[in-house]
Amino acid sequence: MVCAPLALFADEPGCKSKEEWREYVYAQKRVFFNEQIKFTQTEAAAFWSLYDRLSADLRRSHRNVRAAMKAGDDASADYGEIVRRINAEENVQDSLHSAFRVELGKILPAEKIYRYMKAEDAFKQLLIKDVDSKERKGKK
Repeated sequence: MVCAPLALFADEPGCKSKEEWREYVYAQKRVFFNEQIKFTQTEAAAFWSLYDRLSADLRRSHRNVRAAMKAGDDASADYGEIVRRINAEENVQDSLHSAFRVELGKILPAEKIYRYMKAEDAFKQLLIKDVDSKERKGKK
């Protein structure tokens, strides 16, 4: 399951911006998930709509965490407040994931939710391997 998809990133285009890279990875993720989960057309439409909303909400929350972390670079930072903000955003992220799983249960059978969970983990591992191999190539 994991060996064949390693080719997903073999032809990575020269992405000039973070947004181009994000779009490229998202396209690869769609292909990978669709192959692993084997959605029907109806399931795919419902899943990707839901997944896109989750992703957008998580990106907003991650930006809030990064902003809080950046505030810690100021010598007069209130670290207690920064930690509170980060903890609050982590709670938001947990709630988003929980709500997503509840909604998934309304559109997918349990077996496909399980396949999604495995695909999500496998895709993350592929990204890590890709980054790791590029770092090793750059050091040689």
